Amino acid sequence: MSRNALKLSVAVAVVSLSTLVVVSTIARPGIGNPVAEQVNMTRPDFDRVFSDAESVNSAFTDADRETLRHIGLKRINEARPSR
Repeated sequence: MSRNALKLSVAVAVVSLSTLVVVSTIARPGIGNPVAEQVNMTRPDFDRVFSDAESVNSAFTDADRETLRHIGLKRINEARPSR
């Protein structure tokens, strides 16, 4: 193998390994279990969101708020692991 080919092979190997090191250390978003973050919301926290929404003038009626609240609670309860 000629000297230039050897230098090229070494350079490609160094660049490849450097790229691998950089890519492996990049912080990835929480893709492992994104539902787990939603499950940690407590009921008082969840209710506070709706009480804050009530304090703001909005076009939602009370029935709309309750419907959304029940849908949200259903989603949280479905996301929790069974005991």
